[in-house]
Parts: sequence; structure tokens; C-alpha cells
Amino acid sequence: MIVLWSGLGGLAAAAGLWRLFGTPLSSERFCRTNFRGDLIPATAGVVVMMVGTGGSLVLLMFATDSVPVEVSFAGFQAAFGFGVLGLLDDLGGQAGGGGFSGHLSALRERRVTTGLVKLVGGGVLSLLIAGLVTNDGIIGVLRDGALIALAANLANLFDRAPGRTTKVSVLVCVGLVVATTAATAGAIGVLGVGAALGL
Repeated sequence: MIVLWSGLGGLAAAAGLWRLFGTPLSSERFCRTNFRGDLIPATAGVVVMMVGTGGSLVLLMFATDSVPVEVSFAGFQAAFGFGVLGLLDDLGGQAGGGGFSGHLSALRERRVTTGLVKLVGGGVLSLLIAGLVTNDGIIGVLRDGALIALAANLANLFDRAPGRTTKVSVLVCVGLVVATTAATAGAIGVLGVGAALGL
């Protein structure tokens, strides 16, 4: 039941926040040109970040044996941390720094791209999150951290087209909810997907 309410709450909260802040977030200064040449709001993810962090804090407040504090706090870290890194890259991204090779080429020229900051910061953040939720020692932290980082990178790749990441996330989230008995993990995942759908 907590998973259902989490998804509905995320959807409603994101829809409400977008009604409040959608106009300023869609202003020309916050828009970027996508691969099709269309102007799209680069800051829409801020709403998902707000819902994710707020929802994770609510889950923290009602922590029980089935809703562990560690997992809720990991959800908070993921929503806030990846949200800030993504916003930094979306608003301050430099041309010519795309892709891993592009970031390394820029670094050789003594330029640090926002994409490289997101890449390194996302890796560190993934390890911190994994450290909260794994019980398998350093090997488990490295394994789970790599999985989290790869998942974030995959979502970033899908994000080239509007709505594509949300569609893939819905499918993945449904699969995880069906396959796992961890109520909190499912609730946090559905919260984020619900927020994305609310936009």
C-alpha cells in the first residue's frame, strides 16, 4: 500500500509544484535546445528533485522495520545529489564536452566541464549511497555503487529525448516492485517515477 500511495503522492506533488513554478522554470533563460532543435525547459528536473527529497524525508519520519532509515536516507541522497549534479550540467554545460572522451579531452586542455563534475560527483555519490544500504563490506559497496552509477548514466543517455527516461523508468520500476519485497525501495522508486509522470 505504501508503494501505491508513494506513487500517487509523487504524481500529485509534482503536478502541483509545476502549476506553481512551471512558468518561471519554462522561461527562455532556463530552456535549452534538444537534439531535435526544440527548446525545452532544462530545469523541469528540479520538481522531481523536490518531490524526491521531500518524499524521502517523509519516509524517514515514519521509519519502521519495513521502512528502514538507511534506505530512506539513501533515497534522499540520490534525489538531492543527482538532482543538483544534473541541474549544474543542464544550466552550465559547455559545448564540445559531451561524452566521456569529450570530458577527458577538455581536461587535457585544463578545462573542467560540468559533465565531468557530474561524472565524478555521481560516482562518489553512488558509493556513498551504496555504503548506506549494503551489508557486504567494501566489495558490496563497490559493486552496488557501480550499479547505481551505471543506472544513473543509462538514465542520462535516455534523457536525450523528452519523456524517454520516464517511460523506461516506469517499466524498470514496475519490474522492481514486482520482484522485490523491500517496501521502502519500491516506495522511493515509485515516488520518483510518479513525480516524473506528474510533469
